[in-house]
Amino acid sequence: MKHHREIPWYPKDINHLKYMEDWWAWWLLCQPDWRSTQSETGDMSDLQISGPNGFLVFIIGLALWHVTAPPSAATLEWSRAVADLQWAVDRL
Repeated sequence: MKHHREIPWYPKDINHLKYMEDWWAWWLLCQPDWRSTQSETGDMSDLQISGPNGFLVFIIGLALWHVTAPPSAATLEWSRAVADLQWAVDRL
């Protein structure tokens, strides 16, 4: 405690464009098949992930994206991802 050092909980050398693309690919892979048709109705139970972390892993992924991206980098895309995740949570 005498020589307290702040230890970041995230890596500093992230390729932000690749992370954004990978997060979207992962998120879309986890979606029910009917979402690929741009439909807004259907069963979202595929996203009811159980376990100790469940849906939290998606949120942590978005948090990591947000805190490591440069201020102007992909802000609109991050906001779109948050809105899509919120849309899915509202339908669970």
